[in-house]
Amino acid sequence: MKNNQPLQPNELSKEAKVSLKVRLISAFICILIAAPSIIFGDWLFFAFVCILLSIAIVEIIRCAQQKQSKFLYIFVFISAVFITFWPMLANISDWSKWTLYQGFSKLNLSILVLSIAAFLFFYIVVIDKTFTVRDACFIFTMVFLISLGFQCFTFLRYFPVNRVIDINVPATSGINLFNNLESSLLVIYALLGSFLTDTGAYFFGIFFGKKKINERISSKKTWAGFFGGLITSFVLTTAFALIFALCNKPIGGILTLDKWYHILILSSGMPVIATLGDFVFSSFKRFYNIKDFGKAIPGHGGILDRADSVIFTSIFAAVYISCFFSGTSPILV
Repeated sequence: MKNNQPLQPNELSKEAKVSLKVRLISAFICILIAAPSIIFGDWLFFAFVCILLSIAIVEIIRCAQQKQSKFLYIFVFISAVFITFWPMLANISDWSKWTLYQGFSKLNLSILVLSIAAFLFFYIVVIDKTFTVRDACFIFTMVFLISLGFQCFTFLRYFPVNRVIDINVPATSGINLFNNLESSLLVIYALLGSFLTDTGAYFFGIFFGKKKINERISSKKTWAGFFGGLITSFVLTTAFALIFALCNKPIGGILTLDKWYHILILSSGMPVIATLGDFVFSSFKRFYNIKDFGKAIPGHGGILDRADSVIFTSIFAAVYISCFFSGTSPILV
């Protein structure tokens, strides 16, 4: 009878209620830990990204079920650092004038770094019989995705200040993007696009979800959750951006009322891309027959279990903003 009434809320089991409570508490603690780094930015944010990147690397290698020497961890970490922070490393030409913000004035990927990393991954395949081609392809792909995601995430945090520093793009009247909170609104906006999608999908899914989207990849994701997450994220992120625009404090100095269409494009695109990221990382977990990437966050899993949609959302938002607002497109060198 219940199957004929799709709008009737599902009954939560005792285990589901306990899981929900743990997830909420963990989410609250994560916000308390992450908020100062995101708001104050600069080297504190840089250190925060490095810590997340380090944990993500451990989860990648463990997902591949590799019990290798410390060399593999060190090599993967160095590769990830060079890809993530290449805009900064490539910009260190004058230490006396250089700042961390200016190091991320644009997105930048080095073909040389990617080529060397790929070569060394496959060299390990040749010299280590326990390290297969499958392992090399998986770890290299994950390192690239995660590193690019963290580079874009960092770009979004520093873009508003770089926009003020760039004499060719003056600051929007009425705002001070050197203010820590105001300069962090752009990356907060991207985070909301991801987390509101996950939150909306989770609650709509557990209360109204019945028909599965793709049980081969995820046995829990439902169409109700998908549309619930999409609508929740779109409505709230759009409202978030419009409120600041109405208060003459446009997010990043770019999402103004006269450019309202950019707000709609970003707010509608982020939940779709976030869902794609969730499915991509879920497919990796299904392939390796694991439930979570790690146990760093109780009730949620590992860092990658929470960062999957953030990585894809950050890439989407950063590339879009780089193309339409920075005056330059992402660079491959």
